[in-house]
Amino acid sequence: MEKWRIIILWFLLLQATTLIAQDPLSDQGWHLIIDDNFNIFNNSIWKKWDYKVHGSASDEEPQVYLNGNTYISNGNLVMELKREATDCPLSSGCYYNGEHMFSSGAVQSTTTFGYGYYEIYAKMDAAYKSWPAFWFWKSYSDNNTNNCWYNEIDVFEAYGNKPSFVESNVWYGFVCPITRLQLGITKHSCNYSASYHWYSIEWDYNKINWYVDHVLMRSIRNDVGNVGIHHSLFIIMNFALKPTNPSDLTNITYPHYMYVEEFRAFKLLYDCNTIVNEIPNFTSFDHKVKKSITLSSQTVLPSGSSESLRATDFVELKDGFEVPLGVSLYIDITPCVETLSNESQTENSY
Repeated sequence: MEKWRIIILWFLLLQATTLIAQDPLSDQGWHLIIDDNFNIFNNSIWKKWDYKVHGSASDEEPQVYLNGNTYISNGNLVMELKREATDCPLSSGCYYNGEHMFSSGAVQSTTTFGYGYYEIYAKMDAAYKSWPAFWFWKSYSDNNTNNCWYNEIDVFEAYGNKPSFVESNVWYGFVCPITRLQLGITKHSCNYSASYHWYSIEWDYNKINWYVDHVLMRSIRNDVGNVGIHHSLFIIMNFALKPTNPSDLTNITYPHYMYVEEFRAFKLLYDCNTIVNEIPNFTSFDHKVKKSITLSSQTVLPSGSSESLRATDFVELKDGFEVPLGVSLYIDITPCVETLSNESQTENSY
């Protein structure tokens, strides 16, 4: 009994020291809500950035995002980074003397998304100063009521001169006027330009987990700034250039590409008032988040199966309960809290 208490606390306290795999397609606790294979550009899910720059005067990116640089080809969402002089789209003027020498592509979700599991299957060229990213973002400012916040989760950012890893981060701010703070970068080994990989995020009220190819790479408590990331956010994919002196890029061959073959979104279903004492048949068990789960020798895991159990209060494994060789069991303490999924927030685009 004591051994199983340690395992449950280990998940609860996010102190994992070994790699944990989680593929939501094979986990009956996760329910697929979007599966975009990019055979077409789905305007109900995505919108293209058009005639847009990103960054402030001190860190403005060298490219302008144009509608035509994002397109569908061979079952991929393609974002093309190329050398192309483009006038500044800002009435206040751009940092690069009113003209940008590069253009690229980006997409943003048409609605915001709350807690869940999100992933893309992607491959990016490793070009000097290139900066592809998959991230979640939204902010709000009302200085009159002192209601200001900034939420950003970077599922990954990659750098063209460092193709052997990607990086994750969280940015936040909760006071007026907004000052962005960062949790800190963590590197995840992955040769992102050699082949396609799954890049995933699992996000709930208590934690944020990052995965590469469904293997856990990073896990944090969702309490950054003593508040946490608890607002529905837009999803953004873009292929940028790092802010730099344009003369640094004159000898680089273009174009370069970011390819996204698939985007998937999952959410958990909840049955948080139900107390489970034994599971006589895993085939008919609904795998929703329960209030508590208690198992003993009366519960037998199916041979060769992969099972998941989630509860808000506890999962108790009594003496006699066994996990046979060849069977995997994932246990998580999950709060019965959701933010709105697909909450329309189109008026506050990036």
